Amino acid sequence: MDRCNIFNADCKSGIVYVNGKVVDGVEIASQGQAASKGFMFLNGEKKVYFAVPIESLKEILDLLRELSGIVSSGVLPKNGGGDITAPDFAAAMAALSEKAKALKEALQ
Repeated sequence: MDRCNIFNADCKSGIVYVNGKVVDGVEIASQGQAASKGFMFLNGEKKVYFAVPIESLKEILDLLRELSGIVSSGVLPKNGGGDITAPDFAAAMAALSEKAKALKEALQ
């Protein structure tokens, strides 16, 4: 049985780096296209890279925080019987939707 080694790694444009050096023949076990940090597992000849999507999670939390602000300035006052108070409510929601779409495409 081969011993499994684990290395901190980076992935950019489908190329995996360990200690700044390119590692050939690595299977990338993620769906996104964005640059990422993660781990490369080496077991005999088999090399697999797994992203650790910390930056993606931070972006998701930022989007949720932004959504909360948009909703609290627009939808909540409307539910109280008043008008949406933010004049740019629709534009803000559209922009947030585009950010979420881009993040989804880039997620690791």
